[in-house]
Parts: sequence; structure tokens; C-alpha cells
Amino acid sequence: PEPSQPDEPNLSLAAKVFQLLTALDPDNRLRKAPPIKVFLLRFRQNRSCSVIARICHCGKSLVALRLSTIQRRLPWKPQQLQELSAHVEAMQDAVSDSRARKIYRSGAIYGDESGGEESG
Repeated sequence: PEPSQPDEPNLSLAAKVFQLLTALDPDNRLRKAPPIKVFLLRFRQNRSCSVIARICHCGKSLVALRLSTIQRRLPWKPQQLQELSAHVEAMQDAVSDSRARKIYRSGAIYGDESGGEESG
């Protein structure tokens, strides 16, 4: 039997997770413990709340609040989120890359990278 591609479903699921995480802070206004950073530190690097708080220069209670919000808004189990975290990190790196400043970010999530900036 031909092996299936397990990354394909994970990639689309990771895109959904990334979309939901960016929706928690759409304007990147949360300077202390941004949701995506807390997500990556917790689920990608498996850091504790106190370590995340130190890295983010905030209190443990704020980290706990962010994690609670993330787990409430993302309907997946922590194990699933850990499995998807590498894809989410790659997406975060791609959109935060200085070369990606002209990307239509909302459209990129949905696969429509040319939308939004058309004039005519």
C-alpha cells in the first residue's frame, strides 16, 4: 500500500490553529505574553508557566490567563497542540519574516495571497 502523507492534514489543522491564535491578538497589541508566543513556549518548547513568565517579563497569572484562553478557544487536546506546534512555529516565522511585510496576511491563511491590495 502507498503511504499516506500525514503532514497534509496536520498542515491544514495547524493553519486553523494559527488563525485562531492570531485572532486572539489581531493587531499585535498584547506586548506582554502574546498568545502565539505563549502557545509556542508551552506547546513547542514545553516550558512551565513560571519560565514563560520570566521570558515574557510578566507575572505567572498573566501566562496562566493566556494559556486558559488558548485552551478554551482551541478545541484540541494538549497532545494534539504539541504535535501541531512545529507547523504553527513555521507559519509564525514565515509571516514575521521581514521579507514577508507585503503579504496579505489574512488571505495567506486562506490561500488567497493576492487579495486585499489590488487597485483598479
